[in-house]
Amino acid sequence: MYRIFIIVLLLTVNSFSQEQLTQWNVTYGYGSVIKHKLNMGHLVTNHPYLYQLSWSKTSDTTSQWKKHFNYPDAGISLWHQNFGNDILGQNIGLSYFTDHYLLNRNAKHQLNLELGFGLSLFDTHFNFDTNNKNSSVSSSLTYNQYLKIKYVSPVILKHFSINTGITFSHFSNASFYNPNNGINSVFAHLGLQYIEKQNLFKYPSRVKSQKTDASKPQLATYLRLGFHETYPGLGTRSVGTIGFKGFKKIRKMASVQSGVELFYSLDAKEKANFMIKSGYNASTQNKDFKKIGLFVGYEQFFNSISIDGNIGYYIYDPLKFEASIYEHLNMNYRFNHSRFSAGLGLKTHFFKADHTYFSIQYQISP
Repeated sequence: MYRIFIIVLLLTVNSFSQEQLTQWNVTYGYGSVIKHKLNMGHLVTNHPYLYQLSWSKTSDTTSQWKKHFNYPDAGISLWHQNFGNDILGQNIGLSYFTDHYLLNRNAKHQLNLELGFGLSLFDTHFNFDTNNKNSSVSSSLTYNQYLKIKYVSPVILKHFSINTGITFSHFSNASFYNPNNGINSVFAHLGLQYIEKQNLFKYPSRVKSQKTDASKPQLATYLRLGFHETYPGLGTRSVGTIGFKGFKKIRKMASVQSGVELFYSLDAKEKANFMIKSGYNASTQNKDFKKIGLFVGYEQFFNSISIDGNIGYYIYDPLKFEASIYEHLNMNYRFNHSRFSAGLGLKTHFFKADHTYFSIQYQISP
């Protein structure tokens, strides 16, 4: 469930309407850390638990994209998670989330998918001298993502209802520092929800995807700047990307895209020099540390915000420090009446974080 996320996350940045109601939810979860790496056995010692306090607003009906996605709710969630050992410690976090209804929006019994993304603060992390067994977290500040599948009951006592299900959580710093195996956990949870009043409003039927009229392919160029550390102790350095992509709308709020991009990583250069000096791999000497990749992807639009996912392949990669296949997850904001957009994204190799980045894009064709 690596950063699926990232995303779907700022989906509901819109003004609230008079039909929207305030909701509060308190959740307790009890679960297990997932051993997703062979060298994590010493970290899976006790059952972690979590507490979650959430505030949200019910969806309005004015946005076309909300109708398309069955009127998702949106809110903010405060986390506390304890992993049950001194190596991983505990954290507190704040997340933005969207709550998606998988059944008819007006049904009494609901099956929901809640997606959240935010930041968390750990009370301990990897340190060569004091905590060198922590191969999962190497910084106090990390990203957090969670996915919650839950059953929501009808109102059982005036304003209250209960919900229960499974929560998956992930913490990492996206390789800003290393080591960065991350922490994945699964919880069984039970929650109590308060809603300010019974909602007698009936949501209209969801809107089916609409095909667009034939449109010409478009061309755009972008610059990205990120930071990462590929090997513990070498330090965090910049990585830049320049790319060109073509895209074409296939539906009113969706497009497909493909392109080419050049990666320039100062950290890869430092790692190559380190391997030469330490005798690990003298064959890397005098090799180019730049990379060129080709990618294809899909982009979904939500008014001024869009989210796209790409999968790419390095056609030029002399050092071969990572796998040849890579992925991108991006969230973009397009400025009104402008060809410029700005965004935040994550680059991974088989869902292992390489780096996060800021980007600016310019649409060349009108």
